Amino acid sequence: MAEPLDHLHDRYKASLADKADELEALWPLPTSTPAKDRIPVLRQALHRLAGSAGSYGYTEIGSQARLLEQWLSAWGGGGPRAGARPPLRMVQAFLVLIEQLRNTATTP
Repeated sequence: MAEPLDHLHDRYKASLADKADELEALWPLPTSTPAKDRIPVLRQALHRLAGSAGSYGYTEIGSQARLLEQWLSAWGGGGPRAGARPPLRMVQAFLVLIEQLRNTATTP
């Protein structure tokens, strides 16, 4: 029974690089229309990652994704004003998450 679970875990781990690519494609967050329409899409991707990463035992990745999701909701919940840039701490947290995803995907 452990083999199928190990296989699922390995597949999920390998998919983390694709998840990093998906998130990077949605970032940076320009706030002009229609680009700001990506904010809800990015928030949803972070939400899914926060849940799935935790389920597979990647608690740090899940926590980082959840933190970013919350910050993104607070920053752009009603739509950020035109020309607004994400706070530096959000940008830094995003870069940390991308690094975590890539490093985890390639670690044996």
